[in-house]
Amino acid sequence: QNYRVSGNIDAIYNSSSRGPTQDGRFGITIATPGQQIASARRVAGASQCGTAIAGTSNNYAFCTGTSMAAPHASGSAVLLTDWWRDMNAGATPSPAMIKALLINGAKDVPGAPPIPNATEGWGRVDLPGSFGLDYTASEYVDQEVVLESVGEVYEVTFGVPDADQPLKVSLAWTDAAAAVAANPALVNNLDLEVETDGQTYLGNVFTNGMSSVGGTADARNNVENVFVAEPGGSVTIRIRATNLPGDGIPGNGLPTDQDFALVCRNCAEGAGFTLSATPSSLAICTPDEAQFDIEVGSVLGYSSPVTLAVSGEPAGTTAVFSPSIVTPAGTSELVIGNTGAAAAGDYELTLTGTSVDQTSSITRALSVVTAISDAPVPQTPADGAVNVSATPTLVWLPSGQAQTYRLEVATDEAFTSLIVDEIVADTSYELTTVLDSNTTHYWRLTAENACGVSDMSAIFRFKTQPAPGDCDDSTIPTELFAEDFSAGLGGFTTTGSTGASTWALSAARPGPASAGNAALAIDIATVSDQRLISPPIELPDGQSPLTLQFFNDQEMEDESASACYDGALLEASIDGGTTWTQVPASAMLTDPYKGPISGEYSNPLASMQGWCGDPKPWSKSIVDVDAYAGQTVRFRWRVGTDNSTGRAPHGWYVDDIKVQSCVIDNSNDVIFANDFEMKSP
Repeated sequence: QNYRVSGNIDAIYNSSSRGPTQDGRFGITIATPGQQIASARRVAGASQCGTAIAGTSNNYAFCTGTSMAAPHASGSAVLLTDWWRDMNAGATPSPAMIKALLINGAKDVPGAPPIPNATEGWGRVDLPGSFGLDYTASEYVDQEVVLESVGEVYEVTFGVPDADQPLKVSLAWTDAAAAVAANPALVNNLDLEVETDGQTYLGNVFTNGMSSVGGTADARNNVENVFVAEPGGSVTIRIRATNLPGDGIPGNGLPTDQDFALVCRNCAEGAGFTLSATPSSLAICTPDEAQFDIEVGSVLGYSSPVTLAVSGEPAGTTAVFSPSIVTPAGTSELVIGNTGAAAAGDYELTLTGTSVDQTSSITRALSVVTAISDAPVPQTPADGAVNVSATPTLVWLPSGQAQTYRLEVATDEAFTSLIVDEIVADTSYELTTVLDSNTTHYWRLTAENACGVSDMSAIFRFKTQPAPGDCDDSTIPTELFAEDFSAGLGGFTTTGSTGASTWALSAARPGPASAGNAALAIDIATVSDQRLISPPIELPDGQSPLTLQFFNDQEMEDESASACYDGALLEASIDGGTTWTQVPASAMLTDPYKGPISGEYSNPLASMQGWCGDPKPWSKSIVDVDAYAGQTVRFRWRVGTDNSTGRAPHGWYVDDIKVQSCVIDNSNDVIFANDFEMKSP
């Protein structure tokens, strides 16, 4: 899924005491889906969006941009408002609270840099995260506190009830209106300061997606965050009025003031205890014992004794806490013993702490094995498989009691040239490393668990498929036709209908495989249908794969990332040029067509698939022409332009054309000569 940064949505809440201009002065930097979104295509007085969706009477299209992203953010804000009203006796959240909730709950976009960043802001909108569904406790302040003077500090201390989860604090405020064209636009500057586990964090000082100590206070943004991966048992939050020159709350009679919204996830106002255990998961080989270290933390000085218990342990085992009652803050040790009586398997232990007024539970994973696993059995690709993808998925049978597998892939049977050496928890592995084409590879496995490492599996080999246009090593590439235009157009001819053809030799952009000329059809600003036609080429039977290969450079007017106004395509004829059919997209082994060619401005190739790089530098097109084996074929490079904008003096450059087959290599065949003499008895 592609995302767009979605701007301010505060104007939705213009029923508040402040107007939308003030509420919307600072945008919310979050990401929502904005690529290829189905939307209305035609609106009176507005520009059109995208290519019409088939079957929708030309009224709808897949559109891209922040206009497509904003409704996702707005809809999320509406749902948050409804949720807030349910949780707060019908009260409506402030725009600043909606902003803080959306940003606090946002999730990283896969592949983007760590937050915050210019690509995604604070991440993509995630409503469950904004609702705080992953947290046992949250605290909120929604414009209930007013700071009236520079240097004034609001301070609050909360307990952190869950030591296994991060602490996430978000501050947002609706700033006073700035002067026109002010830069920076921030008027009232509040600064967030968070203290936990003996460390102090300032708002918006981040490293690798989490808050880091040090840095300087943010003086540019009206949103500040502190996210701490491993907080202590309590947190103190301070909000400082560093600068208050503006009227942040119009209409209350105070000339300089500011309120704010605060969201604190993993925060609890009352005293209590926390419960944690390490490790989070444990694997043992019977009859070894399983040991977990228990920590009972104190929140805001809580000291009532906590009784510990566990459930879910394997049948026949013993479970002993030392001690079983802990006064916070304190520790204990849980030992699962007599494991020789346990059946192999995965168990979920539920550890519970109970005090006079509270109960808290956490889960931990225990895996029990009783013996070393059998050697794994490779399955796919089968031993000796050929034409295997360069990024295959390797599959093997599960080995009894295996917890992980070590997978090795190499280009030699001794496994000295390793390409993959991975520990895998599943029984399949999809290679992300692109293997060399037309190359034999070897793979093997061992199974591992807490009892040890299994014997090595059998070694399987497979051979990757040739790269597009290449012959495998059992065949010899044979050139059936070639033209690089260095001595003219050769046997090529040009024609045009609905306007003249501009196909001609050009030295402006020669192809990368040869010097001199390329053939060029100019993308003119008038309607044209320009054709460059090859001479007849005989394609033999039994020499697959047959490929047409050529280089091309494109500078033609496109409509979008996946559609064309002016466009180019490839056609073929098997009756000497009487009839022509487009070579389909499925035959393009590389460099696929970009998309449909528009018919809005009378392009003669309307609705056909075409190329229209705008621009796209030289690339190699490799086309599967096996469908024409045993026939004489002519190829036609065709350009269609419309009655609007062009790209003159450039267009479609074509060069270094060849047709290649793959002939069986008989050079290693052994011929036996008969040298016996016939003799009389």
